[in-house]
Amino acid sequence: MISFAHLSNQLVGQVHNEVNPKNKSGVNKTSSKTETILSFRDSLVFIKGACKNLFITSVRFQQAAAEITTPFVKADKIPLISVRGNILYNFSYRSYIDTPFAESDVMQHLVQTNLNFLVMGKYPVKMTLSNRSSNSPYFKNATDVNIEFSRYQLLNNIKADLRNRIPALINSQSLLQAEQQYKARLNEVQQLQAWLNSPARTQEMVEEKERELRGKIPAVTQEYGIDDDILNGSSGLGSPAKINALKESKGVPQGVWGKIQNEITTSKSRSTVAKDSMAAVANDSAQAFVKEKVLQKDSSRIKRYAAKKKELEKLQSELKAQESTIKLHRKKIQDSITIIRQQINSLNSADGLYAFMKRNHMSKDSLTKVQRLLLSINKIGIGRSWVDYSELTVKNVSLTGVNIEMNPAPYYVAIAAGKLNYRFRDFILKNNPAHPNQSLYLLRAGIGQKEKNNLIFTFYNGKKEVLNTTTTGALSFVQPVLGASAEARVALNPNNYIISELAKSSYGNNTTPQPAQSTLLHKAFNWKVHSNEAYSIKLFSQYPQTDTKITAYYRNTGENFQSFNLYPTGSNQEAWMARVNQSFYKRRFTIDAAIRKNDFVSPIAAPSFNSKTIFKSLQATVRIPKYPFLSAGYYPSSQLSLSNNNVLTESQYNTFNTIISHSYHIKNTTMNTNGVYTKFYNSSSDTGFIYYNASSYTVNHSLFLGVLTLQSSVSLTDQKDLHLFTTEQLAGYQFKNKLTISSSLKWSRLNKIKNLFSGTASLGLYIKKFGTIQFNYDKTYLPGYTRTLMPVDMGRMSFYREF
Repeated sequence: MISFAHLSNQLVGQVHNEVNPKNKSGVNKTSSKTETILSFRDSLVFIKGACKNLFITSVRFQQAAAEITTPFVKADKIPLISVRGNILYNFSYRSYIDTPFAESDVMQHLVQTNLNFLVMGKYPVKMTLSNRSSNSPYFKNATDVNIEFSRYQLLNNIKADLRNRIPALINSQSLLQAEQQYKARLNEVQQLQAWLNSPARTQEMVEEKERELRGKIPAVTQEYGIDDDILNGSSGLGSPAKINALKESKGVPQGVWGKIQNEITTSKSRSTVAKDSMAAVANDSAQAFVKEKVLQKDSSRIKRYAAKKKELEKLQSELKAQESTIKLHRKKIQDSITIIRQQINSLNSADGLYAFMKRNHMSKDSLTKVQRLLLSINKIGIGRSWVDYSELTVKNVSLTGVNIEMNPAPYYVAIAAGKLNYRFRDFILKNNPAHPNQSLYLLRAGIGQKEKNNLIFTFYNGKKEVLNTTTTGALSFVQPVLGASAEARVALNPNNYIISELAKSSYGNNTTPQPAQSTLLHKAFNWKVHSNEAYSIKLFSQYPQTDTKITAYYRNTGENFQSFNLYPTGSNQEAWMARVNQSFYKRRFTIDAAIRKNDFVSPIAAPSFNSKTIFKSLQATVRIPKYPFLSAGYYPSSQLSLSNNNVLTESQYNTFNTIISHSYHIKNTTMNTNGVYTKFYNSSSDTGFIYYNASSYTVNHSLFLGVLTLQSSVSLTDQKDLHLFTTEQLAGYQFKNKLTISSSLKWSRLNKIKNLFSGTASLGLYIKKFGTIQFNYDKTYLPGYTRTLMPVDMGRMSFYREF
């Protein structure tokens, strides 16, 4: 078992502590390391529901800053199970909706809780409980339970422990040696400084100088012929005889005599002080001269002091060089820490983890047997979960049952079994008991790692509803579906890989139940029939040198091919897509271009639908710091519609969209301005979307005045028979992240004739140890199929709490 939290505090301190400058006493101080938990604000966004009954809200939290000045001590006893999670309740109301179906007074309740269990402090398990109820006939009341283990959650926990252990993985011997040498040299410097700066040393030097001076003065005055009266300050310099005698003294330096002569000349106008001045100059100059000569005669103690001072300067220079060496070692260690941290963050498989541990001389035995076992399991799902395995077998369907995927090297195994949602998603006729149950059974087995080279065989079996029977009250037939595929993933290098798949399935006429299972097997593996075959190939490529990303795929499905995917069946269909993402100038300018055909990922398209239309998309983005953000794109869009006989269809058309946004400051005020232009390219003959061949302009401007936010917006929509101009003013107030209040007033003018007024109001309240409550109300007008504005009331109440 790895005890990642158990580290040597001494080693951490030696690796991370910086040497501070010396204080006045010469004692080096090192600051104690302090851990700080920064205050944070999180914005959580929830999106629930479908189409216009979407529930979208954000919750903001703040935790007060806390400082930990003592090292973390791991608890001796780890709880068997610890639980953290959240709970959400949301109620939404809409007085009218028109897509993909028309309804009035639609209400929906949603209760959901997420529980994250940590067993024995190591093994994560997640549980999700949700209940949704609605008065809509199109949405079934549903209660879902999901219990899931994910290898990625376990791997993330191990990676977090590895990050705590990084300092122990670094070889810091060179740093330790350098620090020891530095401390020894620092001790020498401090001792020498103490010797030089000692008051006893100063007194000793003064006494020695005085003693030497008294012994040497007679010899110096005799050698240079200086009168003792001058040195004693008792010479009378007023008489010419004394002045001449001083002048003729051969030992008086020229500089001394020059000072005396200047004083005599200057004192002629100050006769009253001339004698004292000349005497003072003579005395000081002569005494200084004698002392200098005395020091030159015997300077053994001074030389010793000077030598010690020079030695100190040398040691200080060496100390400074050692400081630079220590900083260099610490930089190398910090660079190593950064590299190891990046390596840990990039770990996404058990093989990668084991390779990392081997490089850093860590044994696999440092992980528990249960951890090693669970690392071979990609996921375990019980209850409602999304299943996505391959392009031609099972892709993005909702399964209520069991879903297990394991990858114990070098083998791969996956099992899934359970009940499918009608049409694989939530569009379901609530009060129609004729819709049968759908089921799925899947077995996958192969060799290799899922993220690397592999060869995987898939067998799937089950029942799904025939796609062309959706009328309310009509009988729905289920079709037994059976098939198999072979899928291979080949990695050319870490940045380029190809996935290819070949599949074959049973087939029928889509109107009557199918015969026995043995007949299905015969059809699925009848090699003389090719209409039930499908194949696909995908390319993923990335070139870091040029910052280029390329994705592409090609798929061909026979007329009778069947699988549990979302795209339509019943036609010989060819689909392909190519996409290029290229960045320039350090990712400041990005171009994303794509071209595609029959790229359907929705089950609501009509059966046997096969389009010859080729959709093109192009988007350019400019992000330059301190300059406005700009994005322009041309791409296809879609619209869901429900016909009179309750058949769902999807219309596609092209859209051009431009966005410009800029955040800036004027004095101390923060502002944001953005503009959006949208153009729909279609006609009334190819879509039921009311905004056919329409243009829309929107400009928003926001001012952030501390706790107060002001937002102004203007929008214009223009198309045939519909001209709508709208302006709105919103004001919001926030108090210490506890209370948020906002309201707006909106004015709409339709076809330059009719004036309509509406508005919004919202309240958000965070209560400590309770949670966050939000209330929203929106009174608005939306365009209807009759080219008029329909009054719509929307309300929402939500509660969210973490624990």
